[in-house]
Amino acid sequence: MNVPQQKATLKELRLRGAEFSRIRPKHGYFSAVASLGWSKEPAVQQKELTMSQDMLGGSGEDLGLIIDFTQKLRHGGSDFREAAKKFLRKTLVTLTLGDGQTKTQLLAAYNWVSDVARAFVMSEQFRMAFVREDADLEFVEGSDFDHDPSSEEVLTELKRRGLEEPTEEDALRYGATCPEGKDKRAVVFLHKANLWRDPGGHLGVLVFDWGGSKRYLGCYRFDDPWYRQRSRFAGRRPRK
Repeated sequence: MNVPQQKATLKELRLRGAEFSRIRPKHGYFSAVASLGWSKEPAVQQKELTMSQDMLGGSGEDLGLIIDFTQKLRHGGSDFREAAKKFLRKTLVTLTLGDGQTKTQLLAAYNWVSDVARAFVMSEQFRMAFVREDADLEFVEGSDFDHDPSSEEVLTELKRRGLEEPTEEDALRYGATCPEGKDKRAVVFLHKANLWRDPGGHLGVLVFDWGGSKRYLGCYRFDDPWYRQRSRFAGRRPRK
């Protein structure tokens, strides 16, 4: 669905500039916001996997696991509690690709889209699935690093955890469909395959972020470090 476009105000441009400075510690690229779109229809909700669903088995098995987990949480010591909190913070999201939605329809769900991000999405280089499939996303917390990591370090960590690189379509769909929650950190979709070059010749990847309750899609430099306190990194969990 196409939606009417509206020029961003100077105040909104300054807001996005402030948000950007919290994501990239230095030498970051920020393109002026090209347009401000308003979707008249609610975004399609993603399917989220939780511990109450089939991933844990039947109801009796679920109860046993919950009791066992509760006992370990009470008596397992601080190391177990910290590991449990980290596991519970890890969000599992399933995206449905190849459902017939066009790039224009997905972009319409955003309130802000940068010039560079829009050019990438609308280019022939941007890959879209033509066959319906599901992709499971997991997220690496920026705070898992003890410094502001490089893109290469994040990709190495994704591989260590058994995760694959996300695609550019994953970024577009996630930002267009994810429900608004309390966590407003930027979600970075790092991949080496099919990197986009901005007008200055810099390689870039798509980043989804919030500005209050407004959705923003930007394209940031692959070669710059990431603010660990302001970022999460998406990876694909292979299906067996």
